[in-house]
Amino acid sequence: EPAKDGAPERVVFEQFDLARRSRGRLLLSLAASGPLVVREQLVAMPDAITARFPASYTRAFVAWYAVMYRVLVRRARHIVTVSEFSKRELAEVLGMPAARFEVVYPGHEHALDPDSAPEGAALVAAMTEPFVLCVGSLTPSKNLAPMAGALAEAGIPVVVVGATGAKRVYAEATGLSVPGVHLAGRLSDAELRYVTRRARALVFPSLYEGFGLPVIEAQAVGCPVVASDRASIPEAGGEGALYFDALDPSAAVRLIS
Repeated sequence: EPAKDGAPERVVFEQFDLARRSRGRLLLSLAASGPLVVREQLVAMPDAITARFPASYTRAFVAWYAVMYRVLVRRARHIVTVSEFSKRELAEVLGMPAARFEVVYPGHEHALDPDSAPEGAALVAAMTEPFVLCVGSLTPSKNLAPMAGALAEAGIPVVVVGATGAKRVYAEATGLSVPGVHLAGRLSDAELRYVTRRARALVFPSLYEGFGLPVIEAQAVGCPVVASDRASIPEAGGEGALYFDALDPSAAVRLIS
């Protein structure tokens, strides 16, 4: 997903300083953007979310990505994406043949590293009841609040990882401030592994994903996955997950119960 934090500073560095430093070499632009003037580069475009869910971003941000992607897809030497779904999406949104995009799937090997009980996972270490895990940001397309609320209402404790910021403010603003929903905030890779290995299941209710990395991270450590049937998620999860309609949170509750 496109990064928002420090966007103006990042754009200035990327479009001018990085472009200058990369002269004469192949530039690997792996963060969903790249300098417009550089032809010898490989650009990773993970999805078309700014076109499909523009209300989640500012108008300026959406406009910049629309321009940047249209220039890069026609100028950069190589364009890669993370799923066949995203390949089709980007081709349609950008008006390019699907063959312009090479699919390179994300890896899961990092999820296999040893874990411990890190400080950031103390909330989970102290839990005595079985819980389900939800991972995602506060972006509306992640669909976290309806799902977490439905699980909690059914008496299933939920740990939400990634809904960051001042917990009180974000919880009240997004509907996550309900009994049974525990906000773990942003965790390190080691902390997330610790939490995932102890979860009853990962519930992944997203409406739109370029791939859905938490799905294969959970599968890699033996955590059952109950996931949305939208976008690229079935492509990522394959036969190793149970799927539900993301607009019907009760369907996920039935699969967990």
